[in-house]
Amino acid sequence: MHGLEVKDLGLVTKFLGMGVSYDDKIGYALEQNRCIRELLATTGLDLANPTRTPTGEDQDGEGEGDLLPRGSGGTAKQPTIATFQSLIGSLLWIARCTRPDIAFAVY
Repeated sequence: MHGLEVKDLGLVTKFLGMGVSYDDKIGYALEQNRCIRELLATTGLDLANPTRTPTGEDQDGEGEGDLLPRGSGGTAKQPTIATFQSLIGSLLWIARCTRPDIAFAVY
């Protein structure tokens, strides 16, 4: 039977895009701050005001009922179906890994 060579890289700091921190008293903690900030910047929402109620209220807005254009060349100001799908996929990943509290709003 052959053994594997293992190299000690020290304490883990990143895993699957998540930040990992370790404390002797509480153990390991996961966070996705960098991923969330990059997502906000990519979608043009980095200067948006946070809200405590992600769902629930009906909002009357202009352009209601307009369909998103097809294609992959979308931007924050002109999203396409592909950019919207990418945003939802990213939010689902964040909700699955470290923020289950946003899962209801994402689904």
